[in-house]
Amino acid sequence: MTIAGEMLDLEAVIRFVEAKKPAALLLVAASFGAVSASLLSAFLDRRVRAVVYWNPVLDLEWTFLKPTLPWGVKNFGADKVARVYSDGYFTIDGSFKAGHVFWAELRMQRPMDALLKSGFPLLIVHGDKDSYVPYEASKSAAELRPKTSLITIDNADHGFSLADDEERARVSTVDFLKRFID
Repeated sequence: MTIAGEMLDLEAVIRFVEAKKPAALLLVAASFGAVSASLLSAFLDRRVRAVVYWNPVLDLEWTFLKPTLPWGVKNFGADKVARVYSDGYFTIDGSFKAGHVFWAELRMQRPMDALLKSGFPLLIVHGDKDSYVPYEASKSAAELRPKTSLITIDNADHGFSLADDEERARVSTVDFLKRFID
């Protein structure tokens, strides 16, 4: 997996959907999916009516390069990442292999900068107790970017593991996106 590969995949999906139904393009991205969506913001601006992010990765430094949250410290600490140089990869969550290209991309890309230059309507739904992805990045994006709303799910962790949290995220998403359907 590479960020560039995910961007190419997202672009291909969007072009496919455009060919089928160009007037109704809405996008929902979760967690790391927000990286490719944010980096493609200029491309999306002309193509989507609205976007929703769930627990988005918007700051690669806080999440991966200098992690402060438990998941990031566990998976991206110096001892783990040093393996990319000795073994050619390191593992995330003990099973997913990440290699040189992915590690280099994390240091070069700035999804928040790209997102802040875009103009599509955006809803961010994020739990304020996320142990994987910094909630503060979502809060910052909502404060800095026009046409952006933030729904905070109190005490929710990454992925909305509690049924009530997931339901609130789902209902908020549907209510937001309905406003952009003819």
